[in-house]
Amino acid sequence: MKKDVVKQHNGWVLNQKWGRIFIYSVSHFHYLFSLKKNQSMKILFLSRRNSCRSQIAEALLRNLDKNLEIYSAGMDPVDEVEPIAIELMAEIGIHIELKKPEPFSRYADMEFDFLITVGDSTAEELSLPPVKAKRKMHLGFENPFILYKDTEDIKNSCREIRDEIETELSYFYHRILLKELTAQTI
Repeated sequence: MKKDVVKQHNGWVLNQKWGRIFIYSVSHFHYLFSLKKNQSMKILFLSRRNSCRSQIAEALLRNLDKNLEIYSAGMDPVDEVEPIAIELMAEIGIHIELKKPEPFSRYADMEFDFLITVGDSTAEELSLPPVKAKRKMHLGFENPFILYKDTEDIKNSCREIRDEIETELSYFYHRILLKELTAQTI
């Protein structure tokens, strides 16, 4: 079995797992088991446009646990969720056609347990606004709308990204969130 590669850099932990890099902040790691019983976990997915990958991530995590408070927002949101994202989520039985991209400003005064940035840039390149979050992670995925012009190529790439996000969030949920949620009941 391949061992995880874990490195610390500027307050972020980079954990390379399955050939992907899973990044989270350690600045508030002491909160790991400090949540009160029955307190809900608040998670924000933040991206540039909130049209595709962050919408997919929000829906996938919500599908794992409907009791979590999960939000997604964009720093410069578009008007509608990408139709390809709606179609690809419907393929796996998750419906997001009623979702609308939200501006980050709507959530700027909230405090989150996790901020998860999603996009093709690094967390530093996203030029994040100040976010009140105990822990931060970044899920980096290429932007298929920039890489490809053919609709089928875009769909195939988005499908792969959806599946990668699902794998990453399953690991995050089962290895990190469930430990915290279990600790709340102790």
